[in-house]
Amino acid sequence: MAPEADLHVVLLGRPALLRGGERVPLGRGLPTAVLATLALQANQVVSKAELGDALWDGSPPRGARDRIYTYVSALRRAIHGDAHTGPDVLESGSTGYRLLLPPDALDSGLVRRHRDEARAHRGRGDAVAELSSVESALALWRGEALAGVNGPLAECWRTRMEEVRLGLRTRRAHLLVAAGRPGEVVDDLRDLAASHPAREDVYHSLMLALCRSGRPGEALEVYSEARQVLVDRFGTEPGAALRALRRGVLAAGSPRTARPAPAADGPRQVGAMERLSNARPVTFVGRAEGIERIRADVERVRAGRGGALWIDGAQGSGKSALMAEGLARALADTEDCVVGWGTADRATASVPFGGLQDCLAGIDPDLREQVGLSAPDAVTGGTGPRTEARLWLGAVISTVRALVESAGGRPVLLVIDDLHQADEETLLVWRHLLTTTDSLPLLLVSACRPLPRRRNVDLLRVLATESGCGHMELTGLDDVDVVDLLDRAHPGVRTTAALVATMSGGSPGFADAIARASLRRPIVDWPAIPAEVADKVHAHLATMSKATREMLSCAALLGDSHTVGDILRASGKRAHDLLNLVDEALTGGILCEVDGARLRFRHPVVRRVLAEAAQGDRSGEEPAAEIEDQARHDGPALEGSELAGQALEGPALEATMLSTYGARPAAGRAALRDHPGAGLVPVQRAVPRPRQA
Repeated sequence: MAPEADLHVVLLGRPALLRGGERVPLGRGLPTAVLATLALQANQVVSKAELGDALWDGSPPRGARDRIYTYVSALRRAIHGDAHTGPDVLESGSTGYRLLLPPDALDSGLVRRHRDEARAHRGRGDAVAELSSVESALALWRGEALAGVNGPLAECWRTRMEEVRLGLRTRRAHLLVAAGRPGEVVDDLRDLAASHPAREDVYHSLMLALCRSGRPGEALEVYSEARQVLVDRFGTEPGAALRALRRGVLAAGSPRTARPAPAADGPRQVGAMERLSNARPVTFVGRAEGIERIRADVERVRAGRGGALWIDGAQGSGKSALMAEGLARALADTEDCVVGWGTADRATASVPFGGLQDCLAGIDPDLREQVGLSAPDAVTGGTGPRTEARLWLGAVISTVRALVESAGGRPVLLVIDDLHQADEETLLVWRHLLTTTDSLPLLLVSACRPLPRRRNVDLLRVLATESGCGHMELTGLDDVDVVDLLDRAHPGVRTTAALVATMSGGSPGFADAIARASLRRPIVDWPAIPAEVADKVHAHLATMSKATREMLSCAALLGDSHTVGDILRASGKRAHDLLNLVDEALTGGILCEVDGARLRFRHPVVRRVLAEAAQGDRSGEEPAAEIEDQARHDGPALEGSELAGQALEGPALEATMLSTYGARPAAGRAALRDHPGAGLVPVQRAVPRPRQA
């Protein structure tokens, strides 16, 4: 076995390099800081500039590069020895250095593995195994993380790992209390309360442990101490959970017994982090700006500043994947956030507050119990008829606020996917919460399709924008990202990946469907679009009105690009009716603008499916060529209209747009949205001949 196989890096304490369990001499100070910085970003290239910033807190001295080279050389000798001939564990490149280590060679990596095991045991209801995994993770700490290492990177990571350790210690206390061993955690919880005076969840656990130990008087003293600290230092009264526990102690001397674990063969509640993990795609590419946006929002709420993020995108654009991937990366290696993840669908839409209930269902059961959310219908208060549900609106909002307060200073992230399908009561609660994020450590994340249109969803979107909510509108991936995605997910289509990317127009959903179909039959041999791909397209179009789908079928026969006037003449529709249909297609991401005056299908596969269907429907009737010839002349739709005989192109079109809407053609979509009944249509005399599908 190579000597590098026995290497282990200690970060949870004073950083050290171990070989076979023995410490390798590195020298204190900056040489050790080099090891820590490279290990924190193991298996990634760390540039020399990043190393300089980490070692000298952003102000490297003269000759810093030479000193870094000296430290790295010494570290390499310590790792490999003088007679090393095998592959390098510490690689050097023109841009920086990379330390190659498997996850288990880092104590922080082992912590992550034990935490994942604990969550899995918890999902199965195995409290004994969960406790064992939690204690294994805690045993890896040898003191303060990165002790003796300075710099912003070390400080940030040290804070994060302290939150991880706090979460593990708190969870261990919960498990021991539930197991009937409360006396074992009282001292540890007292230490935690002293070092984290703002954490109400720690006070709650301490009070519960004292009560279960038969010491209700001491539990009441803890409440008094907690209240004094919270009022004097933070200007706030204890939250609802602590007050409820105090009332229980006063009334009976001890709170109600712990909730029994579900039977092994019975249904179990899927936790929020497990939902997030299930939603996270196996393969994810691109969207770097979106990932960074989510990470920045999570960091802001960790700093105590609430906020909201609204993600718009058509079906199959990757909204859920982006949310799951971004949050998974932002929440990695930490348990400092309370997360609720829900999905609105037809089932939840049929129940008042159903979407909100699904979002809160996966939150930590102990925290849910503190605010009275342990029952399945706790959010709705057991309401009956839907007409009575809104009478409970104030109580539901108060319950959610109590949950945020009871988190003990931890930020709360509430996520609802497919918000466009949410019930009206959930939308009302979401609307209220949007107005409170400036005063609560609360981050609201929602994903929504632009169609079908719903008045209350549209109003909520406007309110979110006006209240400073972050907004992302997902369009397609670029061809490079689609090819990368296919290369990872479907290696068998590598030779035609570029063609698949072009046909899909950047839609991950379409790209996946086309790739799967091409594995069964090469694209070049397709006599027509395969049924499974066509079904995907028709499902995508199902969110639009029947009239818009008919308009798109006409547009599909006009070639790759066309004007509104072309569609007007080919479809025979009235101008003001057609404008609304075009706006719906633009909003739904089926059409997009080209040079302000022309339109084209965003996804070529959609045009081809519609063209094939339209040509099939017209077989034996009027051929596509005749439709095109008819479109070359002013049809009945223009007779008597204000556009009859006009040809609005170039400067004339711009002048008309400016005089009518105060906007140039590139702003045509906004103009259509603001004036849906207007009669302005960019008409051109020449219509391109349809290309073969």
